Amino acid sequence: MNQVKRKKSWYDYLWIASLMYLVLGFFQILFAWLGLLCFFIPLIIAVVKGNKGYCNRYCGRGQLFELIGGRFGLSRRKDVPKCMKSKAFRCYGPGSFRGTGRIMA
Repeated sequence: MNQVKRKKSWYDYLWIASLMYLVLGFFQILFAWLGLLCFFIPLIIAVVKGNKGYCNRYCGRGQLFELIGGRFGLSRRKDVPKCMKSKAFRCYGPGSFRGTGRIMA
């Protein structure tokens, strides 16, 4: 099967921005503020447009994880455990992680 390679757009390289603010944030806290932009921009787009357009196309973090796990082969290629896919975990899991972090701090 011949696969046609599509021309890469500017947003195919947004993983570099995610990597930059992650690494530079360790050395200067002002760079970590860029992470807030990467958090709020998708929320604003989701509220205004009502879809996950940012996540599906522009998300640099998702591109970075795909690059690390796919091209570099640093993934264990295992499926997510069934307990983490349950509705109860999705509702209460993140809150319990945050709560545990606050107790330990």
